[in-house]
Amino acid sequence: MEEHSTLDIEIDRAMLESVFDDPIIRYILLHMYLVRVHVFLNLEDDAIIDGFERLDRIGATSTIAKDLRQSLPEDVVEELFVYNLVKNITNYAVFEQTPDDFGVKLLSDEVYIEGDKVMFSAEGLLTIIKPYFPIVTLKKINDSLKKLRGIPCESTNVTHALVHKYDEDFALDDELYEILFFLGNPYLSLRLERFVVDIELKTGDLESSINRYLKIYHSDILSAKYMQKIKKAAEDPKITDIFEYLLSKSRNLPMKFNPPEKTEIYTQWKTTLSQLLEMKSGYFDVHKQIEDIRSFYSGRKQKMSYFTFIEQLTENEEETSFFIRDSLLEIRQKLKTSNDFIHDHSEKELKLLNLDLEREVIEFEEDDLD
Repeated sequence: MEEHSTLDIEIDRAMLESVFDDPIIRYILLHMYLVRVHVFLNLEDDAIIDGFERLDRIGATSTIAKDLRQSLPEDVVEELFVYNLVKNITNYAVFEQTPDDFGVKLLSDEVYIEGDKVMFSAEGLLTIIKPYFPIVTLKKINDSLKKLRGIPCESTNVTHALVHKYDEDFALDDELYEILFFLGNPYLSLRLERFVVDIELKTGDLESSINRYLKIYHSDILSAKYMQKIKKAAEDPKITDIFEYLLSKSRNLPMKFNPPEKTEIYTQWKTTLSQLLEMKSGYFDVHKQIEDIRSFYSGRKQKMSYFTFIEQLTENEEETSFFIRDSLLEIRQKLKTSNDFIHDHSEKELKLLNLDLEREVIEFEEDDLD
């Protein structure tokens, strides 16, 4: 095969698939592409270019809300917030309520137009990406940008620069831009990936709270010997009461799990613990569902390259994302159950309930001694 100096989707697809299967690299390239498309309209609209030039003349420290409203159309201003290009206002809805004389701090020193290029600093990319993908760090961005300046072609002896460095900042390669433009709509895949990351973070936060609540009832309940039984109960449809199953299969549980007298306090204690055990058991399935969703485009069981994922999601969004959407809805419902419980029951309340039951058990034991 003859050497080629420009990117060609037919020749370089395998290389591009490998590149985009690296999460940090794809976050960089896709955000560079989407900001260029959605914010700067690929520098094809003179009015947009003039608007950004006007803001540059005003200066980053002097820009007020009125300047933004007068310089750019509403849809472009809204995109500034989508891509975290405004430092001191959280979102577009807040901006709409902002008075005209309110100072607006734009990311204009880190993301800007230079001639026929949209330029990004490494710090600017971090600001854009990290709110959506917390695993991203400045070091990871710098390491990835260095790598992206020269990717070996898998078909010939040339290297391809997917980003170009000008002074200290970077621009997306124009040929890669064209390939992504004709490949499909990367925003769909990136938005879905953001949802997965967001729901995984919420899952971690809520499960940590449920774990903390469970340890109020028994400090050892998160140990492997009990978790194995809870997992078994979660996987077996014949087991309908996790508390009773745990009680029947566990030795040396504290007497409070099965006191000689079943008082009202015990009933309340058992009810809340049973709810917590059910919620905890549900997280085994939640983690599996998240992994199944991610396997469409990433991970050990990856079903397709991320490049192909972009294509399929664009060509048939409904069919490709049907399973993913249903899974996300199921996960949200399970998380809502945990969130509602945490909202309705404070740690202090459950600690007092546990102490009340422990006092009762001690009284039972003292009565037996008498």
